[in-house]
Amino acid sequence: MLFSEEAIGFLFENHTRDSKEWFKEHKADYHRLIEEPFAELITALTPIMNDIDSRIVCNPKKISRLYKDARYNKGGPIFRESVWCSLKCQRDKSEYHPMPEFYFYISTHGFGYGCGYYKTDRGSMDEMRAMILAGAQEYKKARKALKAN
Repeated sequence: MLFSEEAIGFLFENHTRDSKEWFKEHKADYHRLIEEPFAELITALTPIMNDIDSRIVCNPKKISRLYKDARYNKGGPIFRESVWCSLKCQRDKSEYHPMPEFYFYISTHGFGYGCGYYKTDRGSMDEMRAMILAGAQEYKKARKALKAN
């Protein structure tokens, strides 16, 4: 199943209404229009992601919540206008070293995808800058692959 204009319409109406009651009444639409296509997308991407790095976790249950955490919301809308998933490498819990992740989203404005850092520390970015400035082979290879697309 593909994402449809109906999915974007659902996100728009759900965000505009911003109502738990309305969402409960239309939860089946959410599963059909948003969750199921995301699960299919992630399943289809799994072999490609595993070719990139076998540690990338491709779990169809890892899509974002449609609603915001009320503890941090400060009176704004509860329901988001977008849903996303990110696919990233699983690491040892004792090791914290941020890594780029692939992301995919659908919103009231359309859809998108890419690769980047969600959060990273200064040290990691300094390492990345140094690698680029030094002309490291890994950087050159990544740049060449980007230009080829």
